[in-house]
Order: sequence, then structure tokens, then C-alpha cells
Amino acid sequence: MRKPFVVHPFFGIDGIGDRPDVSPSDFTAHEPECAALALIRLTKEHEDVTVVCLGPLTNIALAYKLDSKFARRIKKLVILGGNYYGNLVVGTNDTVISGFVAGVGNVDEFSSAEFNFSGDPEAAKIVIEEMDTDVTLVPWENVYLKGAEHEAEVDFDAHLKVDTPLASFLAVATRIAREVMSTYGRQYAYCDEVAVAVAIDEKTIAKRTMDLRMGVEIHGEMTRGQVVVDWTGVLYGADGAVTDARIAKESDKTRRRIHVIVDYNVKTLDEWMHNTVRGKAGPW
Repeated sequence: MRKPFVVHPFFGIDGIGDRPDVSPSDFTAHEPECAALALIRLTKEHEDVTVVCLGPLTNIALAYKLDSKFARRIKKLVILGGNYYGNLVVGTNDTVISGFVAGVGNVDEFSSAEFNFSGDPEAAKIVIEEMDTDVTLVPWENVYLKGAEHEAEVDFDAHLKVDTPLASFLAVATRIAREVMSTYGRQYAYCDEVAVAVAIDEKTIAKRTMDLRMGVEIHGEMTRGQVVVDWTGVLYGADGAVTDARIAKESDKTRRRIHVIVDYNVKTLDEWMHNTVRGKAGPW
């Protein structure tokens, strides 16, 4: 039996800093239409739809199961979530990056899953492994691991000090998260912002990418929701590479690659954020 899932109010109970007195209100009225059905309808009504997912993939997976053609109507699916588990030193070309291998999650102790994928592992598995859609993944490493490096390049809090309503709202919405990170001597790095920026202009924002075959683990006690990358295929440099035991399934050997954002241009994104809170039109 899975242990109870205890929510940590990293962004507050309401998800935006627990300050309902700060505009905009978090009680904005919406149409009663189910999100999955709305996604199906909107992709029928509009061409070239890019969907940016900043939370668990429940509604995307449900829309696909209700309408299998939904996947092909999406121009691009940008997902904030998952983790590709570090870097491998396997060569000198630009398809691999030097560094370390990690298994870092951000849900709970003894869990190697990223929060959004852990929120609905089955949905993540459906989207990553089944949907015939152009998927770009912005994984957890961009926030926690790369964020630590980027602190030497930008001040992640500077744009929040601009005297505008939007800057004030963002400062409140991220207040608790920033307080938590400060106890570890860290700033709260860009997170959702990276995925949205990639959706707007990947060529400008993406600093390094990899195209990787991957799956999502849904049965493990400690790994449920973890992304599992075919690093064996990367190591041996063969499409569809299998282990010496030749036990890989045929479906695994032909699994499509997911486009992964490994690092991003933090100075460019920081400039965008400063322009945004000042009300300047984009893209810049």
C-alpha cells in the first residue's frame, strides 16, 4: 500500500502565497466545462495549438483517452515536469553533456519523482509513452541543479522588486517558496517561467537540448512517477540499443525520442521577466 501523500504548502495553501487580498483574485469565475473536454474542443476550433503544462498531466491524458485524434491536433506540447536524472560523460559531441548521474526528486524523502509526474504517474506515462505528439520536456533539473549554477549569473529576486502590480503579485505568490529556499542558502530559481519561455521561443531560450527515449515508472515504492531514460542506448550509441542479455522488448527499441531542455539561457529569460513586470510587449 502506498504511504499517505502529505502536501507541503511550498506555495501556500491556495498555491499563490496565501494572500487573497493581493490582486488578481484567485476566485476568478470560469466556465463549468470540463478541462479535458475544453482541450478537445479548442484543438478542433483552432489550428496550431501549443499547450503548456505546468502541473500534473491528468487532463491531457484524459483528453487523449476520450479522443485519440486529440494528440495529432496539438502543434506542440511543452511539459514542465519529470527528471532526466543527470548527465553522462560518454563522448565529446554536443549530444551528451559531462557531469554526474543523479536521481533527485522534489516530492518527499525517499522519492525520486518530480512533483508534477508524481501527482499523476499514470497520466505522465500515457502522455510520454503513448501520445503521438511533438513533446518538449522541461525537467526538474533546470530548476534545482541549473538554478544553483545560474545564481552566479542573475538575481532571481530582482524583477520582483519592481514597483508594478504584476511584480507585487509574483512576489507574494512566490513568497513562501523563496523563504523555504533561503533557509538552504538558495534563491527560488525560475521554474514555470522556463517552460512558458520555451513555448514562446525555444531557439532563443534553450541553451542545450537532448532527444532521449524515456518511460515513466508507475509501480515502484520509491520510484513511482520517476522518468527512466534509455541511457544504455546513449552509451552504446545505437538507436534501439539493448542490453547484452537481449531482453528488451521490441516496443522499447522503437520508442520515440522526447525533446528535453537540458539548460536554458538564464540571462535572456531574466531580461524577459524584467520586461514583463514592467508591462513591455513581447517577445523581446
